[in-house]
Amino acid sequence: MVTAAPPPPPGPGVRPPFVAPPTDGSRHRRWIGVATGVGALVACVTAVVVGIGVLISAGEDEYRNQATQVVAEYLGDLAGGHYVDAYALVCSEDQSGESLPDFQSRNQAQPLSGYRVHPARLVGAEARVTADLTYADGHTDTVVYPVVLENGEVEVCP
Repeated sequence: MVTAAPPPPPGPGVRPPFVAPPTDGSRHRRWIGVATGVGALVACVTAVVVGIGVLISAGEDEYRNQATQVVAEYLGDLAGGHYVDAYALVCSEDQSGESLPDFQSRNQAQPLSGYRVHPARLVGAEARVTADLTYADGHTDTVVYPVVLENGEVEVCP
């Protein structure tokens, strides 16, 4: 008859003092960390959006200022009889439609004696500058000059 071997004696293992392993903090602290991270992300995105808006607005203001200045310079050149300088401020589309001699003769036929330039306003990608003109014969006119940005230069398209 064969007898069964006796069970081995209990080993030297350690019985844990807890049923589940400990966690690194409570769920409450974890949610505070998540909320802080999300808040920081929202603040960063908001700062970027506001920054882009400020840059766009500053660019538009600069474009309006340059448009007003180029029209004032153009009209100053016309009033002073500096037709070559005025022609240099005209956009390439208008220059291709009218030569410098034609431009000079047209402006000499009706010389400009005075002008008043109003601030530019933006219409799409184009600025428009209104000017009150006074001619040598005494009559006045109000003209709206389109101003475009071509090859990095602000030019008048009369």
